[in-house]
Amino acid sequence: MNLKHTLTKKTKDTPCIRIPRSLDGRLQVQHRKTLPHLLYVQIFRFPEVRTAPELTSISNCKYAFMLRLEEVCVNPFHYEKVQEVNTLPPVLVPTYPAEYSSHLMPSPMHTPHLQDSLSQSFTNNLNMQNTVHQEQQLPGPSTNHGIFTNVSYEESYNWCTVSYYETGNRLGKQFEITVPFLTIDGFTNPSEEDRICLGNISNPNRDSTIKMTRTNIGRGIQISYQLGEVTIRNVSEASIFVQSQNMNRFFGADPKTVVKINAGQSAAIFNNQSFAGILSDSVNHGFEAVYDLTKMCSIRISFVKGWGSEYRRQHVTSVPCWIEMHLNGPLQWLDGVLQQMGSATKKSSILYHETVIKTQITMGVKTWHKIRVFLRTRYSNIIDKINEMAGIIIEFPSSFFVPEIKKQQSENKEYTFKIIEQYEQIFGRGFLSTGGMVTTQALLQRINPKRGQTVLSVGCGVGGAEIFMAQNYGVRVHAIDISQNAINIACDRAAECNISEKLVFEQADVLSREFGEEQFDVIYSKDCLKHIRQKSELFVKFQRWLKPGGQLVIADYICCEENEKTKDFRRYAAENDYDIQPFEQYAYQLESTGFNVRASNLAPWYANNLNMEISQLESTKIEFIKTFSKKEFKRLINRWSNKLSRCENGIQQWAFFECTK
Repeated sequence: MNLKHTLTKKTKDTPCIRIPRSLDGRLQVQHRKTLPHLLYVQIFRFPEVRTAPELTSISNCKYAFMLRLEEVCVNPFHYEKVQEVNTLPPVLVPTYPAEYSSHLMPSPMHTPHLQDSLSQSFTNNLNMQNTVHQEQQLPGPSTNHGIFTNVSYEESYNWCTVSYYETGNRLGKQFEITVPFLTIDGFTNPSEEDRICLGNISNPNRDSTIKMTRTNIGRGIQISYQLGEVTIRNVSEASIFVQSQNMNRFFGADPKTVVKINAGQSAAIFNNQSFAGILSDSVNHGFEAVYDLTKMCSIRISFVKGWGSEYRRQHVTSVPCWIEMHLNGPLQWLDGVLQQMGSATKKSSILYHETVIKTQITMGVKTWHKIRVFLRTRYSNIIDKINEMAGIIIEFPSSFFVPEIKKQQSENKEYTFKIIEQYEQIFGRGFLSTGGMVTTQALLQRINPKRGQTVLSVGCGVGGAEIFMAQNYGVRVHAIDISQNAINIACDRAAECNISEKLVFEQADVLSREFGEEQFDVIYSKDCLKHIRQKSELFVKFQRWLKPGGQLVIADYICCEENEKTKDFRRYAAENDYDIQPFEQYAYQLESTGFNVRASNLAPWYANNLNMEISQLESTKIEFIKTFSKKEFKRLINRWSNKLSRCENGIQQWAFFECTK
């Protein structure tokens, strides 16, 4: 009755319409969750509103969502649009022809050291927005510089993503933040939509320094996102330390400056209007200058301990406890600008057998992986020998070789939630590779890890093997995988089993990750290293990380000799960017690194697994097609049948390498 009366009257004078607040503050609507006040506003008043930060409550609303009471007001006339959110000026983006690109370089920025003055300024609760010009000067279009397009800012539903770290290890899941007010504290209450309790996050390898630091987090910090500005308030009893390039740029400080914020102090750490001005200027300096702004969209916050030039710890990965915020709205804006700009600074050419193929590359960063796959498929015999043959030149803009970009593209191709769900239907819950639980149990019986040992798992996927190890062998497992999607699922599964204290799941690239010397008793990797070309480099790291007498256990694809490879196999390896080596070569690389190696070709076992997996897929055909599609079912059946054929013909098989240091 209240809602009907309110919709008829359509005024702010109507009373609050209250509903109970759910545990996470959201309502389940058509297979997705949304905020209740946002839903009612979208249905009955402002359908164009997309996110919670675009709304503010009226002064006389006693149960506004922002007040975090046990009941929530969903009266659509008790909320108004925040007008400033979508007033950012669009960026006028030029797409430069090649002849103008060479001289469009970023201009140097004078950045005096202002850490002391910055820290003093924040005691006054600075608001950057009050001193930012509301209208940005856009560069005038020039017919000499090509085509110009307006790229507008769009607010993201989850305005930021928060990750928690202890030294260099990311722990727990990533938190997607949709509410305008967030508390991050050190307590152990269940985390909610507007609160992250770091006390719930476990780490069996936590040292005394980290433990002491965590006890001092206390009430932690409060972060707000309103009117296009991110503000932080320190409500703990200890200092916090913030590195924000946007804030540093605004005050003319060095981008790496770390600012100390004492207990009770506040600071504005990111401002959309300021960022818009910087972005508008950067597009005139070329693709690289704009791409470099991605660093500005990440903010690092350390509890209790500082880092940088003024502190004993030089890098953030040396501090005991810290968080990283990624601002999704600005990042999406940058992505749109970069895709519009493309890159016309270099050409790509392949010279082979006196044939010259010249292609002008004009594309955004998301296109690079497709081109790389095409080149490896079409010219794999050339590219595999690129460092050995004279006269072959492959050139791309340097931005396309940024490891983070290639890593993310590889993840998106291989480990989407859809692919994970499909693989779990084939291999069983918790597994993304051949044989699932049965093979995992057989391999672990052979290596027989001892209770209390420390295991590093490389390429853990969604964590089935690692959870089994921790539950049944009493080992402590540090598991890493390049896929954030897989790691998030693994963390949730570990929490379901109540064994989080024995497990650490971390999103990381093993080639860039470092661990201590002689840190692990066992290093375990199943069906992962086919993704890695620098195997010799990796094996050296494994040798360094293992304790004397420690075990390295690898299960991976192997293949026939080079002259026996079929066209089908070459295409399969190229399309998936696999590095599959012959059995003897694989074992030799391990032995050359100093390991004692016992190698077994398990081709019959692999063929049996493939047959069982095909049968499993066919037995769930109706359910699979209903969940995915007939096309997807046919694709996977063909993929598995081709693997079985290659296995039976000796082209692609599976091996187990037991190594000791």
